[in-house]
Amino acid sequence: MLGHFWESQGKCAEAETYLRQALAAFEARADVLGPCAPPTMGSRRGLIRAVWRQGRVEEAEALVGRARELIEQMGETKFRKYQVEEREMLEETVKALREGRPAVVGLKNAALAAAVIYFVLLVPHIAMTLRARSWYMIAAILCIIGEFWGYLARYKSITQPYSILWYAVQNSLIILSPVFAAATQYIILGRIIEHVAPDRSPLKHTLVAKLFVGGDIISFFIQGMGSSLYFIKDSLTSVSTAIMLFGLATQILSFSCFLALAMVFYSRAKDCPGPVEPGRWRRLFVVLVVGALAILVRSIFRVVEYSQGFDNDITRDEALVYSLDFVMVVLALFLLLVAHPGWFLPNRQGGMSIRGSKC
Repeated sequence: MLGHFWESQGKCAEAETYLRQALAAFEARADVLGPCAPPTMGSRRGLIRAVWRQGRVEEAEALVGRARELIEQMGETKFRKYQVEEREMLEETVKALREGRPAVVGLKNAALAAAVIYFVLLVPHIAMTLRARSWYMIAAILCIIGEFWGYLARYKSITQPYSILWYAVQNSLIILSPVFAAATQYIILGRIIEHVAPDRSPLKHTLVAKLFVGGDIISFFIQGMGSSLYFIKDSLTSVSTAIMLFGLATQILSFSCFLALAMVFYSRAKDCPGPVEPGRWRRLFVVLVVGALAILVRSIFRVVEYSQGFDNDITRDEALVYSLDFVMVVLALFLLLVAHPGWFLPNRQGGMSIRGSKC
C-alpha cells in the first residue's frame, strides 16, 4: 500500500493522505472487511503513526482510543480470532511511539543485519570452493544465497506488511534453504568415510550422500508444498501446517540417522591409520557434527513452532526465532569456513585422489 510505503520513507504527510483513503475504502466494504478487519486495523495503526510523527499527539491518541474500541468489538465479529494479536500490535505501536522509536525499526535492522552476515559468509565460501575445487560445497553456497535473499525479502515484508508476495518469499526461502546445508553435511561425511576407512562404515560411502540427500530432496518438496498451500487458500491452513510438520519431521528423522551413522563410524575409525592424517579428519569430523547438531536444533525448533500453526507466540518472538534459526544456520555454515573440507580432504581432480585403506 502507498500509505505504508510513504510511512517507511518517513514522509508522514503523504502517508496520512493514502492511509485515510485506504481506511475509508476498507470500512465501506462492510460485507467483506469493515472497521474491524485486520487490513483495516493495519491501516488504522499506520494512520496513528503518521499523525503522531507529525506532532499531532492528541489527535493520534484519539485514534488510539477508537482503535481500542474496535478491537473490543472484534470479539463479536468473524475476525475474533485476530483480537488478541491486534490488541498486542496496537499496544506495541503505542509504546514505541511514546518511547520515540518506530515500531518496525528493530525488526528491519535485524533482517538487514542477517542479510549482510550471509553475504559476508558467501564471499569466502565461493572463494574457498573455487580454490580447492571442492564442488560438492556448492550446496552450502546455495543455502547461503537462499538465506541472503530470504532475509532481504523479510526486510521488504516488514516494510510492506500487507504484501503477501514478500511474506511468501521470505517464509519459503528461510524455511527451505537450510536443506542445502544439511545436504552439504551428508556429502562431507561420505567423503570422510571414503578417504579415511571405507570398511569401518555401516553404510557404503557411495550410498551415504545418495540416501540422505535423497531424503533431503523429499523433505524439501514436502515443505515447499506445505508452504505453497498456505498462500493459496485460507481454508488449507491446517493442511499446509500438517504437511510442513511432516516435511520437517522427515528432515529430523534423516538427520538423526545421519548423526547415528557418523558416531558409529567415528567409534570404529578413530584409531585407524589411513592416508588422511588422523588429527586432520577428526577436526573436520568435530566441525561436521557440531554443525549438524545446530541444524538439528533449528529443525526441532521449527517443528515446535509450526505445531502451533503459522501464527503463534513463538513466530512473533523475533529474538527466539533469530536465536534458534538464524544463529544455528550461520553457526553451521561458519564452521565449514573454519574447517573447509577442501583443505582437509583430498581432491578427486588433478591426480590428487586418495582412497582410504583397510585397517
